[in-house]
Amino acid sequence: MILNLLGGAFLIPLIVLVGERGGDARITGTVLAGLGIGGLTGALLSGRISKLLPPGRLLLAVVTVFGASLAATALPWGAWWPMIPLVFITLSTPSLNVVMNVLVARMVPETMLGRMGAVLSMGGMALKPLGPVLGGALAAALGGAAALIVLGGLLCLTAAVAALSPELRHFAGEAPTAGDDTSTDDKAPRAPA
Repeated sequence: MILNLLGGAFLIPLIVLVGERGGDARITGTVLAGLGIGGLTGALLSGRISKLLPPGRLLLAVVTVFGASLAATALPWGAWWPMIPLVFITLSTPSLNVVMNVLVARMVPETMLGRMGAVLSMGGMALKPLGPVLGGALAAALGGAAALIVLGGLLCLTAAVAALSPELRHFAGEAPTAGDDTSTDDKAPRAPA
């Protein structure tokens, strides 16, 4: 939810940033084309990228790359510069989408796939409509560059907090089996029969 909220917030500050640096509509459109270039390349490489890390660490890596790249758009290297970090943002995200879809298909019983898809869609998108509002408010208050640094920092902070979870860091995408159940009830000593 946080990734979708903050990910939906960066476009308005980005457009403001390009305008602050003297970019016209043509330059803004070209800079935003970086999202498409990265997305297409990421889609082609998603199979390879998803094999580099287990799902839990891939999630952390993608959120970190997103945050660091977003903050890097604010570097003072001209109106065209933000296109380069945008490529890296969307280069990494398709692999996460592929892995998430595979995990749901692998771990969720077939009779529950529709309901699980609805829950994931609702949960993931619940805050997304607020993203442009947040981005616009930050850009109005701080300017484009500072707003992008704040959003990038919040994404990196989200990744750092998520990394505190050992379950997430070590999550390999395997569904627990009957013998692997480690609930507290199973750890209690049992009386002999």
